[in-house]
Amino acid sequence: GERLHVVALKKHWEAYYFPRAGHAITRGWYRQDDAIHNRLFLEGEYGEADYVAWLQAMGVRYVFLPHAPLDRSSQAEPTLLATSPSFRRVARRGGWTVYELVSAQPMVIPIGHSGRCRVLAFDHRVVRLSADAAGSYVLKVSATPFWTVVRGACTVRATTDGFTQLQIAKPGVVVLRFSLELGGFARALR
Repeated sequence: GERLHVVALKKHWEAYYFPRAGHAITRGWYRQDDAIHNRLFLEGEYGEADYVAWLQAMGVRYVFLPHAPLDRSSQAEPTLLATSPSFRRVARRGGWTVYELVSAQPMVIPIGHSGRCRVLAFDHRVVRLSADAAGSYVLKVSATPFWTVVRGACTVRATTDGFTQLQIAKPGVVVLRFSLELGGFARALR
């Protein structure tokens, strides 16, 4: 139910290997689509509070720090991870150190109710969710008119900050598929 954040490598191999292995990551997967949420790294210096808030907003629980040359936008991350009480080191294996964000938030949060919706599967084409209550939820994935509901009673729209809002009509499994069919293009033009 949480996304992974991989501190960006200089040559961005994480954008290939992590999604290929079935892991949703914050940066590099759909770099152009995710850019609206990743301004933190493009606007210059950022501190612990900004970094933690960004990770929470993106639904991140674990941060993977490679022991390799990093992208210039990621130079501050190793120090923040190693020195901040907001992170706990949970593993160090091979060329990686893994940190857990102590105050992590899930990828799906309810709006104005106490229902729960969890992510069952997530890749570049499909998001499968299970909701225990009807209501509105924010899915911390960039909004696009190309999400099509293929299972469940649900409508999809964009939030004001560019994430995906789900209006789930009844509890159960909801499946969204990324589809570049004519209907998605028509919605994009509107």
